Amino acid sequence: MIIENIHITSKRFITAISGGSDSLCLTMLANDFAIANNAKMCAVFVNHMLREESSREIEDTIAVLQKYNINYHVLYWHHDNIIGSIENKARIARYQLLYQYCKDQGYDAIVTGHHKLDNWETFFMRLSKGSGLTGLTAIKNERYLHDIKIIRPLLHYYPNDMKETLNKKFGITKFVHDSMNDDLKYERVRWRRSYDDLAKYGIDADSIEKTVERLQLSDDCLNEVAKKYYSICFNGQYIIKNIFKILHLEIRMRILKMITKSDIISYELLKRAATLFVQSDFTSFNMCGYVFSNGKNIKVQKENRNEKKH
Repeated sequence: MIIENIHITSKRFITAISGGSDSLCLTMLANDFAIANNAKMCAVFVNHMLREESSREIEDTIAVLQKYNINYHVLYWHHDNIIGSIENKARIARYQLLYQYCKDQGYDAIVTGHHKLDNWETFFMRLSKGSGLTGLTAIKNERYLHDIKIIRPLLHYYPNDMKETLNKKFGITKFVHDSMNDDLKYERVRWRRSYDDLAKYGIDADSIEKTVERLQLSDDCLNEVAKKYYSICFNGQYIIKNIFKILHLEIRMRILKMITKSDIISYELLKRAATLFVQSDFTSFNMCGYVFSNGKNIKVQKENRNEKKH
């Protein structure tokens, strides 16, 4: 399938480009969008400095961008030797670098080339770790990294759609193949290798996409309920206890996540706090830089670093 065009809900955005077929196709389509909509765009590379050939691959892709007069920039992840969780650490560093570039240069969105199989892999990676509803919503079309929007306009397409688009729409037949995508020490690669076996039983990207969409609806519904009660039972300094304690555990957990503004807080810690805060013998609890103290209501204040953490 040739992807004719994409819609991007921003007029000042960057594309995260690596030179692979996914991100290169995204950038080419995004450039068409930018020209048609008078938008400001820049293709931004992050050189993770993990492979010797990465600098050469970036140069090869820059040659393509220059041919189409596409603005670009290269960021570098400077680091010591990395031990363990390379994929996750690289992903965190990549988004931190892209976020800061947006802030420094006046962009308000990061557009990425995630596709349908990325969502399939993410769903099973999270399922294998026992993720709850929010985790199983996998990759969303849009989300925020602090105040910068992350947009994924290609989530409903397959990788082959992007390769075909590059070839037939733009005449591009050469692109980067990251050797890390073949290394079985990475969890995502191992899941990718299992795709054909699971697809035989109907557990393919299309069926998981439907499941993810339905889970996202349920998750969005619970978030709306939590937002409503957040405004009712939290006044910025206190959690109103007689309201908080009658709420369902899941809603209490979501309210606490809103209060702490943390994207990395664990399910176990949230559950522990939401359960503890409705008990009469609860005194105080430190979580994500906040101290929750019991009284007539639950006082919430920034944590004193000298206080003992729970």
